[in-house]
Amino acid sequence: GLSFEELVHGARKVHDFSHWLRILDIDSDDLYQLFKIVDADGSGEIDPEEFVNAMYRMKHAEAKTATKFVKYMVARLDDKHTESVRDMTEMMRSLESAMNERFLAQEGALRRLAEAPTSISDHDPFQQ
Repeated sequence: GLSFEELVHGARKVHDFSHWLRILDIDSDDLYQLFKIVDADGSGEIDPEEFVNAMYRMKHAEAKTATKFVKYMVARLDDKHTESVRDMTEMMRSLESAMNERFLAQEGALRRLAEAPTSISDHDPFQQ
């Protein structure tokens, strides 16, 4: 099988391959997306022939391949959005918790201040 690193190396070193990628307007991000699509089993390796076939379908704008590529990219965006929302929710919970702790600390300090004697005449230690 062919790893993504080997594919990138080939894109940099093999003139015909890099030329073909330029013609198809495929940059390194697109190459990674295409690799992930072809690597359907998630093994991290693809069969070179399968990759060439996918590239051929892409070049000839086969609707099924283009749709698969777009669906994969949308799914990735959705995953990133979901992850961002999850991160933001966690940050908001942490902020809310910190604010609640701060509020409770200030509330306790204000209560102690309110209960404390306000002047010397209010609290005479010599008076029984």
